[in-house]
Order: sequence, then structure tokens, then C-alpha cells
Amino acid sequence: VDGMPIRREFGVVKAAWSAGLMVPEPLWEGRVGDGEDGDLYAMRRADGSCTTDLLTVTSPVPRTVLLGIAEQLARLHRTALDRIRPFVTQYDPELFHQSASDAVRKRLTAWDALWRSAPRLPSVLEQHLLGWLYRNLPDNPEPPSLVHGDCSPHNCLWDGERLTAVIDWEWGHFGDP
Repeated sequence: VDGMPIRREFGVVKAAWSAGLMVPEPLWEGRVGDGEDGDLYAMRRADGSCTTDLLTVTSPVPRTVLLGIAEQLARLHRTALDRIRPFVTQYDPELFHQSASDAVRKRLTAWDALWRSAPRLPSVLEQHLLGWLYRNLPDNPEPPSLVHGDCSPHNCLWDGERLTAVIDWEWGHFGDP
């Protein structure tokens, strides 16, 4: 449901690149062996580095970098589906006829199916939270937009005070920004 296959992540990066977003240029994708463990893709090297990881910050993130991340998210969420038509057509052409709320509902349904299929004991808390999400889904009749899904400083590169790239698009999906 989430953590998409490499081939699809490459498609998301190509779509983001074609929309003019600050992502490293995608070059090619391929396979080096059998199975998904052999899938990979290459991108042009982007300037900058990252001084954070998911749980720690080894140095402060400059305010201008944070504002740059917000600007990139705003641009991403304003990108019309027609601008990334080849990707949408390949992976989910129904999106052209859905609202943002429809896309979120579809994602929640997929999460629910994944959780129910997992070999483990059921969780009352998960069932409660998923029910709450369904009941409180905002009505957004606008078309869905591409969403990064994990855009924070640990998935960005910057050089000094300047954001240089948004990376790690494996959680990218269509939904309500």
C-alpha cells in the first residue's frame, strides 16, 4: 500500500521532475537481479547534504530551508494532474474522475485491507482510529494532488541556507494536500 515498488517511485520522481519540482533529475531505472530486491533507479547527483535523520537533528535546519520545503510542497500540491498525465495514466487513470476525498478514501480502504490481511491479532485501537478517519474525512471536491507522504528535513538536501532537493519519494501518493 505504501512503500511503493522502485519502478513506481521512479515514475513519481519523473513526474515531479517534469512538473519542475526541486528533485534530482531521474536518469533510468532497471533491475540487477531477480525480484524486487534487484530493482533500482539512478538520478543525477544533487548538491547539498542532510544534517538530520528521522529521529535526531545533529544541527539546526536553516529557516530558509524550511521555507523552501514549504514552497516545494505548495508547488507539488498545485500541480494539475494533466501536467503529470503520463504517470497518472500509467498508475491510476481513475484519478482524473475522482475528488481528493475519493483518493483519500481509496487509500484508507487499502490500508484497512492491508492491516486485515496481516497475520496478527486484531487491534481495537487500529479499528477505532480507522473508523475515526473515515468518519472525519474532510469533503474536498477538488481533484487529488500528488503528495510526497514523508516530506520533512530528513528527506531533503540543502547547501548552506538553500534547499537543493526533495528526495525519497517512496511514500508518494495521490490525495488531499
